Amino acid sequence: MPSAWTDCARLNLRVLRLLLAGRWTGRAHLAEGYDRVAPVYDRNWLVHLRGVTDDVLAHLPEQQPRRILDLGCGTGYTTEALARRYPAAEVVGTDLSAGMLAEARRRLEAGADRDGGRVRFEASDMLDFLRRQPGGSVDLIVSAWALGYSRPRAVIAESARTLTPGGVFAFVVNLADTLEAVQRAFRVCMARHADRLALLAWPRFPRGPAPLGRAFRRAGLRVLWQRTGEHEVHAAPRDDECLLPWLLGTGALAGFDAMLPLATDTEVAATFEAELRRQRRPIVHRFTAAVARLG
Repeated sequence: MPSAWTDCARLNLRVLRLLLAGRWTGRAHLAEGYDRVAPVYDRNWLVHLRGVTDDVLAHLPEQQPRRILDLGCGTGYTTEALARRYPAAEVVGTDLSAGMLAEARRRLEAGADRDGGRVRFEASDMLDFLRRQPGGSVDLIVSAWALGYSRPRAVIAESARTLTPGGVFAFVVNLADTLEAVQRAFRVCMARHADRLALLAWPRFPRGPAPLGRAFRRAGLRVLWQRTGEHEVHAAPRDDECLLPWLLGTGALAGFDAMLPLATDTEVAATFEAELRRQRRPIVHRFTAAVARLG
């Protein structure tokens, strides 16, 4: 269709202009996106991720870690689980989002796990935080659903440097093709409303487990357990159903909502909803996870 070709040409021109101007999403946009969803994140999104997160934690080997890092701790679900499982360990949770960290602190204060400052939180990019840690100073590092927001291979290498001999690194991360129906709707919005595209993004979510496996081997990490899978988080939308408000409250569009005005522009929102309904496909979450030991 001529209109499709026109949309494509306009998008290409807009992307070129943004490239030349160096207009990229960054940590601040991601943090702001998660700040907005923090109060509703657990009921909108964590409920769909909890089972997989629990599976990763269940496959941690028997050990008595003294120091634990939870990278990209979000609202503190994993942090709390680690604190309960290892009551003698110091647990540090890090996250970019002040809003998510506020929820994490509330979660831990509501429980019995923040005794004597044993559990603490720090606002930081995970890779920056790792680089500040002495070598061989941490026994267990966990990252649940956040690795793709940083530089996965660099995080793995720095985690290996930071771990004690025999230390464990465990993660679960979204795959690049997760929420495929949502990604397609977003691309259609980019083409249809190219003039409203404000920023570009370079996602670093892996396409599969193989690249991360190679990074493990280079870092001297031996995989003990791994899992790659998918699960449906929402059925195909009905003709009268609007999913964008829910999606904007999950964190799935954090950072992307800085690229296009999904929450504030009714035309962009209508295009997004129409494309989701046109596809008539369920929203499927895809992920890969592993537990590995140093040495």
